[in-house]
Amino acid sequence: MDQLFDLAGEIAAIDDALYFLGRALNDGRLPLGMYMRQVRKLAQQQFMAKALAIKIRGLCSLD
Repeated sequence: MDQLFDLAGEIAAIDDALYFLGRALNDGRLPLGMYMRQVRKLAQQQFMAKALAIKIRGLCSLD
């Protein structure tokens, strides 16, 4: 169960990072290429965290 809470925090942190990357891009403080690389990297991390959270939730519901 602790791992599930850790994953929820990781997912929320990545959401925040994506938000601030978008703001930096809109403000002209971040070039598009760097924005795209970072978004892709964070999206992959978030996908894996969400997939693991779903798997853990499924295992917890079997008990």
